Amino acid sequence: MSAALAFIFFSCAQLTFAQNVKAKAQSASINRVEVKRSFISAERRNSVVGDQGNFILYEPITQASVLRLTMTLEEWSAENPDSPLRLMLNSPGGDVLASFALVDELNHLRNKGHKLTIAVYGMAASAAAWVLQAADYRIIGANSTILIHEVSSGSEGPLSEMKASIARSQSLQDQFLKLLAKRSRLTVKLMHARIDGGKDWWLSADEAKKFGLVDEIENVPAPAN
Repeated sequence: MSAALAFIFFSCAQLTFAQNVKAKAQSASINRVEVKRSFISAERRNSVVGDQGNFILYEPITQASVLRLTMTLEEWSAENPDSPLRLMLNSPGGDVLASFALVDELNHLRNKGHKLTIAVYGMAASAAAWVLQAADYRIIGANSTILIHEVSSGSEGPLSEMKASIARSQSLQDQFLKLLAKRSRLTVKLMHARIDGGKDWWLSADEAKKFGLVDEIENVPAPAN
C-alpha cells in the first residue's frame, strides 16, 4: 500500500470513529433528556394536583414512586409550612420497604405541623393499607376496599439464605400487623386468623369503618339523570 493511500485510509477511519463517538454522545444526551422528561411527566401525572396540598398516588408503591412523591411533598412543604394536605390513594400495594419509607415521610410531615388526610378511592391493598394508617384522618370511598394479606418472600438460593429471607419477611409482617392494630380495633391474633395460609382478606368500606381502619366513609350521591 502506498503512503498516500495509507494516509487516505487512516483519515477515513479517523473520520468514521469521530462520527461514531459524536453519534453516541448525541444519543446519550437525547436519552438523558427523554428520561428527565419522562420523570417530570410521571411526577405531574401521578403525584400532584395543583398547589393547594392535594396529592395523588394512583400506582404501585415502589422505590421510584415513593421517591417522586417524597420529592414533591418536601418541595411543597417548604413553600407551605403548617398547611394541611390531602393524599388521594388508589394502590395495589407493592414494595414493603418503600411503603415504610413513605410512612416515615408522612409522619415526618405531620411532625412538622401538616395535618394529613388520606382518602382511599378504589383500593388500599397490601402495603397501601398501612400507608393509610399514617394519616391524621382516614377516609374511604363507599365503593372502595382494603386488602390485608401475608408478606411475600420470593426467596431462593442456598437454604441458609432462604431461611434468612423468610425470617426477615416474618419480621416485616409482624411490623405491619402491629402498625395496623395500633390504629384500629383489629388484633394481631384476628389478622393472623384471616390471612395465614396465604389468604386474602378484603374489607369493604363498611367493614373498614367497623374495624377502625378508617374514620369516615365518603358517600357521594350520584348526580341525577
